[in-house]
Amino acid sequence: MDTVTPSTYDRIADKFAARTAEMGPDLLHAAEAFLGRLRPGGRVLDIGCGAGRDSLCLKSHGAAVIGADLSTAMLQLAQSKGLRDLSQMNMLHLGLRARFFDGVWCNAALLHLPKEMAPRALVEFQRVLVPGGIFFVAVQEGTSEGYEPVSYVDEPLQRFFSRYQGEELEAMLKQNGFDVVEHWTHAPLARTWLYFLATARPEP
Repeated sequence: MDTVTPSTYDRIADKFAARTAEMGPDLLHAAEAFLGRLRPGGRVLDIGCGAGRDSLCLKSHGAAVIGADLSTAMLQLAQSKGLRDLSQMNMLHLGLRARFFDGVWCNAALLHLPKEMAPRALVEFQRVLVPGGIFFVAVQEGTSEGYEPVSYVDEPLQRFFSRYQGEELEAMLKQNGFDVVEHWTHAPLARTWLYFLATARPEP
């Protein structure tokens, strides 16, 4: 298990939260599409919730959100913003019962796993979703995989990143219990992001 990346987020939590304080129009569109497929008051797991920005957005639209992250400092920030349903959790081994959530929101979290481990996380997400439950995932486009330095701190801190091609991620979703219903890209100045909405396939 990677301990470097969550340790880095513990060290940069305040700076990272400040740099990513606002959801851009692309993510707001994704949240709207996600919420549009969620039943009123539906239960949502925000995996990799960080400081709670996305959880607060989903909660403000009526979703019952549980936030989960590996970084203690990030969860403390989320708690300081008034979020209470928070857990420290590894996406490879969710300590949650099956078929409990109506939606799983995974924004910029799956990309911190090595690609060989990503299918295990997708199987876990599919397991905790009700049949037909909605899944959102956002990753960066590319082909690189490995540790990278954090550019905006003076310390020699690193995070692990895996980047994907659209067809690659779509195939991975289909192979691990999901049917893709919508996907699109967003290309700000630094990185191109891939966004996917999918539904959990019922067990055969």
